[in-house]
Amino acid sequence: MKFISEFIKSDVGKILLSVLGMFLVLGVLYSAFYPSEEERLQAAQEDISILFEDQNNQVLRYDVTQEEIQQAETSVKKLPSDSRKELNTTVDEAQTQFEVLEVLSPVFAGNPLMDEVPLVREGVTPDLIAQTQSALPDEDSEYVAKANELLNQAPGKLKEMDALRSDIENFTSIETVTRSNLYEVIQLANELTDQAGHFTDQPYMVQAYDAYHLAMDNLVATIINGYSYGNYEQPTLDAIFANPVLSERLKGTPLNPSPQIALTFDDGPNMEYTPQILEILAENGVKATFFVYGAYVDDHPEMAGRIVEEGHIIANHSYSHPDFSQISDEEVIQEIEWTQESIVDATGVAPSLYRMPFGAGGPRVVSLLSDMTSIIWNVDSLDWHLQDAELIYQNVMANLSNDMLVLMHDTAQYTVDAVARFVPELIEQGYEFVTPTELDFQHRFFAE
Repeated sequence: MKFISEFIKSDVGKILLSVLGMFLVLGVLYSAFYPSEEERLQAAQEDISILFEDQNNQVLRYDVTQEEIQQAETSVKKLPSDSRKELNTTVDEAQTQFEVLEVLSPVFAGNPLMDEVPLVREGVTPDLIAQTQSALPDEDSEYVAKANELLNQAPGKLKEMDALRSDIENFTSIETVTRSNLYEVIQLANELTDQAGHFTDQPYMVQAYDAYHLAMDNLVATIINGYSYGNYEQPTLDAIFANPVLSERLKGTPLNPSPQIALTFDDGPNMEYTPQILEILAENGVKATFFVYGAYVDDHPEMAGRIVEEGHIIANHSYSHPDFSQISDEEVIQEIEWTQESIVDATGVAPSLYRMPFGAGGPRVVSLLSDMTSIIWNVDSLDWHLQDAELIYQNVMANLSNDMLVLMHDTAQYTVDAVARFVPELIEQGYEFVTPTELDFQHRFFAE
């Protein structure tokens, strides 16, 4: 120990300690500031992943740059040799794919090596295709082989699209369409629509498709105008609706009216469930009709006011919900008048619609309340009976028609949950949400 102590105090010992200290400091600094092998591997993997559109690192990003590929290559070089091999292969494949795509770019948009349907650019010619093929790298790789295959197929695709462009030009040059030649014009439109579906996203077809869609818009206008003079013969109607483009553009017109639905809710307002119903309707941008108890309006006037403020119809459902078929004329009138007063006091609105409790009362009540309109229903959600959101949903969806007046109750969570499910689905199916009096269904009472 004495020897060690004396050595440390000597000049040589001091120098050695200084050197050791310096190496220790350098080691600490290296550990602190130079990334670990794990960190370098992660950085390299991230630099590689941004080159590609997919998680498997196969589809090169359409807008990748040479600088990004070089950055990935630099990151891989910082790794130990045993970690480089697989990543080097991926970077090399990215570089080859990049070079091939650069050569193909005058002919194809996107990534034709990976796209399911290669996209041919506007203005491509057979000469340009030949020039592009001669410029491909002279190497044995799957990407070069795929590029050659695409370029060999391109002239045939070009010929097909040129033929379609010619057909579209002939179609758009038709000057006069009348009821007498409408069937033949629609048949031609149907043939074009079938062909056009094969080249929907092709940049090469953009201008031709613009002309095609303009001609289809004009044809739709002609069809609608002609229909105003009388219905078409069945073969013409069949031809019109065999065309998906025409059928879609005629939705909501007299030839192809949208299915309609009126949502109605009885027995509110309810402070727990009516707000949830209102929120669902607002989220989906649809309106409904609320047939309210006068007594509940007196209890919750602010909720009655909210129904009106949010653009829904508030309607009369009696004051205390008696069976109108079991009470006198005077009592029926009193139930309705009391509720009218309650609604006016709460909302400032005097309803013009009413619904008989239980749908009971028949023509007697309709005659008594001739200055108002009775609303019944043709689809009972059976929420009051089923008391299960899934079953209510299934019942409504099983009774779909083009003219639906649906009875529900804003008094339970199961109805709220069912409405939240089927309203978006009906919107997706093209239903128009309307008021009860806008429907073709105009029955005002049930048979007694």
